[in-house]
Amino acid sequence: MSKLKIAFLSYRSDPFSGGQGIYLKNLCEALAKRNHDITIFSGKPLPDVPQNIRLIKVETPGYFETFSFRERLKIFKEQNKSRMDYFDFFETCTGTFTEPIFFGERLALNEVFAEEAHTFDIFHDNQSLSNYPKIINKRLVTTLHHPIHVDRDIDLDNEKDFFMRLAIRRWYSFLSFQKRNIKNIKAVISPSESSKSDIQKYFDCPEEKIKVIWNGIDLSDHQFNTKEGLTNNLVTIISSDVPMKNLKTIIKAVGLARNDVPDIKLTIIGDLR
Repeated sequence: MSKLKIAFLSYRSDPFSGGQGIYLKNLCEALAKRNHDITIFSGKPLPDVPQNIRLIKVETPGYFETFSFRERLKIFKEQNKSRMDYFDFFETCTGTFTEPIFFGERLALNEVFAEEAHTFDIFHDNQSLSNYPKIINKRLVTTLHHPIHVDRDIDLDNEKDFFMRLAIRRWYSFLSFQKRNIKNIKAVISPSESSKSDIQKYFDCPEEKIKVIWNGIDLSDHQFNTKEGLTNNLVTIISSDVPMKNLKTIIKAVGLARNDVPDIKLTIIGDLR
């Protein structure tokens, strides 16, 4: 395999802030072990990666490190007050999740990106689907872990209050922006056939543009449990019990299983909200 120079683009990348950060860290480390030249252009929070992976900080305001208006106002006062800065602050304060929207513009302002964009073989977007400079479009692929439209629909299905439903739609309004930008992507990577189907549905993305590449498991760290005679005591771990985690499905499944396994027991570990 020839050595490639690959740039990863990620609006937030802390491996402890969500699945996207974990995916980025593991993929970059695996590719670096295969002797590829890896650079990450990331907004805050930044990833924790080894020294053989080059990390370039893209200046982002970090409005979503807090939900305090006072703290966000302090952050805004430290910005350059460009048109983008005013627009970003307004959209944030009126309920839109803006990080993926403005990441492309902020990347274009990065000096390292401006000087070296022509030298990379591949640009790999980590579900930002931002409005990137056109010069990288022919080398641009993206990983869509799953369409966030699914999260939006679950939130709406579980909220009856009219004004809260408006707030939910406002938060997820960046999805229309992403749908427009996916046409600029050369190829889309999906971790499952289910996600691939949802990407086609929500993004109107042609099937031939999507490639399924499963998330691998490092068998040096994870072993299959071959122990026999397991009990009917089940444990599931979730970060929180919000509707988006779809906990109700496993609870319904356990209820159905009791018809055949009366002594089945489910223990749920996670935060209550």
